[in-house]
Amino acid sequence: RMSPLNGAMSSEVLQTIAASYNTCLIAHPLITKSITAFSLCSTGDLIAQKRAGTSTDIDWGRVCRFALKGVGSSLIWNCWYESADDVALDVLRPLSGTSEVSAPIRIGVAMLIDQFIWAPLAFGSYDIPVATLLNGASIRRVPSEIRSKLGGMLLSNAMVWTPANLIIYTVPPIYRVGTSNLVDILWQSLMADVAADCGADADVEEKSESRGVNIDADPQPVRQ
Repeated sequence: RMSPLNGAMSSEVLQTIAASYNTCLIAHPLITKSITAFSLCSTGDLIAQKRAGTSTDIDWGRVCRFALKGVGSSLIWNCWYESADDVALDVLRPLSGTSEVSAPIRIGVAMLIDQFIWAPLAFGSYDIPVATLLNGASIRRVPSEIRSKLGGMLLSNAMVWTPANLIIYTVPPIYRVGTSNLVDILWQSLMADVAADCGADADVEEKSESRGVNIDADPQPVRQ
């Protein structure tokens, strides 16, 4: 069991780390968010590879690709978190006819916009296309990857982030990035497998097309 003294010291250390991180966010927001995203995405992909257990060797190329994509994705979501309150209020004010909007309604509207507008745009215009291209697939592969993966990503997003956002949207915007980081490792470990699969069978398809083979006509087609 942890003694009261050790517990107090641990709490003080955590508070110091949190305060230092928030100071870095204020003083150097872009660098801090980029380093954080790279670290979280790298960790998430390592967890995903270990969870799969298909090989004892780590695919460091995959780790780097996912981490690089994650830096851009993080900046996109940081922009949303910082502006979510204003966007929700801009939507609600004309409907309510007043500048005063209760916090639960504001949070609910922000979460709806998050799930049904911002997430589809972010996943469909950045995450899936960039992951597909980084994996070496051609740009013409992107539309089919979006169609096959966007629905599953949105479902996962709702399952993971809906309960998390109930907390995230109640804290001040400056602390939302740090709060979301607590959930982000779990999220990135789930998305790492999706990103690694984007365009994964592009080589097979391109080779078949170059030989004049119609994959769709195959009586036992390769599952996409």
